[in-house]
Amino acid sequence: MKIIFSPKNVLSISGLSLLSTCLAASPALAGYSAIAQGVRGWGWATGYSTMEKARQAAIRNCRGNGGGSCSVSTAEKDDWYFVGGYCGGMPYTAASKHNWNVAADILRRKAKKDGNYNCHIEVER
Repeated sequence: MKIIFSPKNVLSISGLSLLSTCLAASPALAGYSAIAQGVRGWGWATGYSTMEKARQAAIRNCRGNGGGSCSVSTAEKDDWYFVGGYCGGMPYTAASKHNWNVAADILRRKAKKDGNYNCHIEVER
């Protein structure tokens, strides 16, 4: 069997190689979700291409729901567990890849660092 390499064949082979490298290196359909919590409500966003886009969408949704500034937010992959709530009257959010109980524990630890206790989890997504 004789293989002939011409510039045209080399270009298509290198293009195929580049394509397969890019596909292997990119995350397979990794979407991102976010939760935003405000003083009067919360917002949610899912299926975004970046964490920042998901976060901004959740903040817009929260503000649209009358949540106020909605400046507290958490973004992670779509399949994570998200919680939002209030500790000492202040809004908090958190996420965990394990389950909602772990996410709630993370939220409580964040609040405790700030000196806020008496947490009430309002949202589990």
